[in-house]
Amino acid sequence: MVVLNLASVVLCLIVASVATRHHQISASRPVAALLLLTASWSLSEALILGVPNPAFKFETLFVQNALVTFFPLVWVLVTQAVTGSVLMSRNRWLWLQGFAGAIALLCATNHWHNLILADIRLDTGNRYPTFEYGAVFGIFALYGYSVLFYGATRLWQARQAASGSRRVELSLWLLCVAMPTLVDLVSFTPFFSFTEGKLTPVALALSTVLAGWGLLRRQIFRVEPVALEKAFESMRDGVLMIDKQGRVARINNAAKAFTLLSASQSVGEAIARVLPEWSDTALGTPFEVGVGERILEYSGDPIAGGGFVVIVRDLTALRRYEQQLLESAMRDSLTALYNRRAFLDRADGLIAQHANACLVYLDLDRFKQVNDTLGHEGGDALLITVARRLEVALSGHLLARVGGDEFVALIVLPVPSVRDLMKRLEDQITQPANVLGQTVTVGLSWGLAVYPRDGVQLETLLRVADTAMYFQKRARKNLSASQS
Repeated sequence: MVVLNLASVVLCLIVASVATRHHQISASRPVAALLLLTASWSLSEALILGVPNPAFKFETLFVQNALVTFFPLVWVLVTQAVTGSVLMSRNRWLWLQGFAGAIALLCATNHWHNLILADIRLDTGNRYPTFEYGAVFGIFALYGYSVLFYGATRLWQARQAASGSRRVELSLWLLCVAMPTLVDLVSFTPFFSFTEGKLTPVALALSTVLAGWGLLRRQIFRVEPVALEKAFESMRDGVLMIDKQGRVARINNAAKAFTLLSASQSVGEAIARVLPEWSDTALGTPFEVGVGERILEYSGDPIAGGGFVVIVRDLTALRRYEQQLLESAMRDSLTALYNRRAFLDRADGLIAQHANACLVYLDLDRFKQVNDTLGHEGGDALLITVARRLEVALSGHLLARVGGDEFVALIVLPVPSVRDLMKRLEDQITQPANVLGQTVTVGLSWGLAVYPRDGVQLETLLRVADTAMYFQKRARKNLSASQS
């Protein structure tokens, strides 16, 4: 047992020294502390068995118990690092530290009061002291096992919520705490003899070295699994990991909103069953697909060694925002009618679809007088009123504001009568309008260009209609001048 304990000391110190150099791994330092405590425990066991002096054996036993008191505290730190969660509040943590310190002090001063261990003696032929448990030992044991059980419970909860390799990692930690705990519990049974010391530190050394092996040599936690797990689960995009056989190996929280099956049902199923719209073409080029009212983008990236990762992005809000921006860029900022650019884009398409269309160019009469009298604020208010009236009168037709007081409309033929429509439009526009508390009236001049009679190009039609409008406006001015 002495050789076995000394071997445990050497092994723990070697792994602890390696762990301290890997500070980028979140669990490395708590594991190193656990290894150092384990080495101290194994060393004290070797000293108790190897040194013949009874007084030295007793004092070493008291110090050993004091060291053991701090194992649950380090276990809390290890569990927090492994699961990435805070096990207890700051006040509870401080209280636990104070309680552990008090128990450790009782252990170290046991020869004064015998509250932890009582009736300590060294029987003939024994190398390990025999003793009875003192009045406070039950509290000491309850404290240790309660904290260990609490940490193991949190590990189990994290394991149940994980999947894939992450679940294997957490299972390793559970094994590391279960092995020495069971061995220690056996040491309290009547069948266990103290003559050759305790097996607990050896079992703890083996399990802690196993954890260190997984942490360092095998690099199980090399890529910061806690951070990666949190990042994986908190990603706004859906992520599915697909194995070599095309089956879902893992799925994050965001992906649950896009899958046909639940998260538990998805794992192990073919990707085609989980995402019916999926296509392997996304491994080269992402594609968008409409699913109900949503617009989703699927993309995939191959994984070295086989399989691939699927990313599902919900682009619904983005596409709606882009459409709003596009609409905003195509609208006149004052009247919210289409602007000249939007009119040209849409009118070209309408003319190409229909054999006959009529383009109308509109210009307000006496607008300048209103603008000069009431200022730009009044002019703007009048233009907004006119725009609303035009929208009502030309409902169903393409309408735009192309200049200060100039508007243009494309009327798809046939309609009952374009000139009757324009007459009704004039009647609407010439109605008195209340602008900044004053009643004003304006007139309307207009010109027509018919497709394809007057031209087949949109710019030609605009020019013809503008010219016709200009002649009508000038004729009205001449008529008004002659009448006055």
